Amino acid sequence: MEPEGTWTGAGCPELGLVIGSAVSPGVFVRLFGEHADPRDGSRLGRAMSRYQDWRAGYAAALAAEPEATAERRAELKDAAKAQVRQAVPYFDVTFSPSKSITLLHASFMASMSAALDTGDLQGAGYWALAADEVWACVTAGNQAMLDYLQEHAGYTRSGYHHGTANGVSSGRWEDAHDWVIATFRQHSSRAGDPQLHCHDTVLNRVKRERDGQWRTLDGKAIYRERGAAAAQGARKYSEVVWRGLGGLSRDTVGVVRDLRLVRVFAVLRGGCGRCCPGSGGC
Repeated sequence: MEPEGTWTGAGCPELGLVIGSAVSPGVFVRLFGEHADPRDGSRLGRAMSRYQDWRAGYAAALAAEPEATAERRAELKDAAKAQVRQAVPYFDVTFSPSKSITLLHASFMASMSAALDTGDLQGAGYWALAADEVWACVTAGNQAMLDYLQEHAGYTRSGYHHGTANGVSSGRWEDAHDWVIATFRQHSSRAGDPQLHCHDTVLNRVKRERDGQWRTLDGKAIYRERGAAAAQGARKYSEVVWRGLGGLSRDTVGVVRDLRLVRVFAVLRGGCGRCCPGSGGC
């Protein structure tokens, strides 16, 4: 079973959600599915637009492939969603370090288990601490990525952005940097392979700084900044790795040096049914 999520966005306190506290499934579903304010149930901003339901296409695809595996069903669901226009209740952002870090964590956990089997409680405690340090490194990188995105992609659009008047667009971008984010630590990939990563669900409602109105985020800005955000996360992650793990054991050095494959993904819809209540698959 995966650990429960935590509230991490700078805008969480605005809704009475304490940063670092556990994500309640009931609050999560209502907030990210209906944009309901956790404090009083009122709607944050305008109601989401309604479009053609993707479920009919998904059901037809499943009927054509009754033996589809879980991974294939997830692919069919994504394909069905891609065929219709959908409202965007939230964005998904993922921070994932290299596979070697996952193996390092697994080796620490195996060493802890072996120590417990022999009654070596001191050794087990050491390896448990080492495994926690690995997660601390991943979490620090993920938070650095989110901090960068909130600062550099924290905008909402107002006015008319689909045309110009006398060659000048009447649309403008306004500051909205305090996002509402739920972060879930995950130990495996969508395919079920071992892969430590942080899955962040970003509410597509943000309080505009100018007037306090709840508006939608500019999704294009998130896509535009995701590469730079990944670099910031990787930088912080590598700093914490060397500070937290560098002195644990010489055996870790070769693995700790492998920091090349830190990735970040931003998608408009989906989610992970294993960590995000009421969402799809990451």
